[in-house]
Amino acid sequence: MELRILGRTGLQVSVLGFGGISIQSISPKEAEQLLLQAVKLGINFFDTARAYTDSERKMKCLAGLGSRVILATKSLARDADGLRRDLEASLEELGREKVDLYQLHNVSKKEELERVLARGGALEGARKAQEEGLVGFVGISSHNADTALEALRTGEFDTLQVPVNVVESHYEEKGVLREAGRRRVGVIAMKPMGGGAIHPAPAALRYALSREVATVIPGMRTLRELEENVAALEERLFPDDREMEALRRLADSLGDRFCRRCQYCLPCPEGIYIPQVFICLATWRWRGEPERAVELYRRSVPVPASACSGCGSCEEKCPYNLPVRDMLSEAVALLEWKGWPPTTGVETGEAMIPTSELKPTPRNKS
Repeated sequence: MELRILGRTGLQVSVLGFGGISIQSISPKEAEQLLLQAVKLGINFFDTARAYTDSERKMKCLAGLGSRVILATKSLARDADGLRRDLEASLEELGREKVDLYQLHNVSKKEELERVLARGGALEGARKAQEEGLVGFVGISSHNADTALEALRTGEFDTLQVPVNVVESHYEEKGVLREAGRRRVGVIAMKPMGGGAIHPAPAALRYALSREVATVIPGMRTLRELEENVAALEERLFPDDREMEALRRLADSLGDRFCRRCQYCLPCPEGIYIPQVFICLATWRWRGEPERAVELYRRSVPVPASACSGCGSCEEKCPYNLPVRDMLSEAVALLEWKGWPPTTGVETGEAMIPTSELKPTPRNKS
């Protein structure tokens, strides 16, 4: 596995990292097997967050590997006290005395950046933890190019985590990646597959790594996904002309109105599992499989999109400013005409899990 330098941190990270959001949906035993196999295959950079329910706890199996593993986690807190509470909880869950990289999580609005930078803000808390030896380096993640650029210009952050894929090209167009390179800020590429909308996976990963980034961190839930991603990057790191042309055509067809499955819209007050609704919608709209979409919807959505009350809380939380209510209405029109309710199981990806186990990701309110 090729290594790259993570900006001014000097850390050597594997070009393929491991995004920890997806292991929420698998068992602790499955997660441990997957994570340890990732290490065996050469992955040394693992990213998680306090907000990812039990993801940190599942990564505790990496605690005994020492410097073989570079671990990053994140806090949604905007003030120093909240960040400190999150950090202490993270260290306990991870079984560590120190986190290699601690990131301010999803700082995507100007006012949020101002809050974390202010006196008593989250950055102050992170710097104090760094002085105490609890944190190695301090970074920031963002889903907004303008805010990311402002954060870079402060000179305060060692790393930047942003979406890097063929659809969200505005990070390059606005000079975010170039500015990060100029300031020697290490870029961590998240959402390389746009939450599953960009495929095939090998081309999507190669595209992200052909940009000015140190590592790309797809979410992986199965050994098959892990092994395929590793094999793809062992074959070559950059897309060829054929892959680039296919990716550009896909980007043109997707536009910017698609769900990346980050789950920040959850929980829905009505209990709608919004990302799964949009997977079904994408099956119809982008893959051209209406019958499969309706069947998947009936099997995988325990609360229908038609239960939406129109409260708009999902849109307030969506970092991509998607018109979630309009998209839910589209799902109702396309997917509910053959009837509801679903069968007894809930299908997520390739796995079937009981309906009772499908829970939205709670959000840190700090």
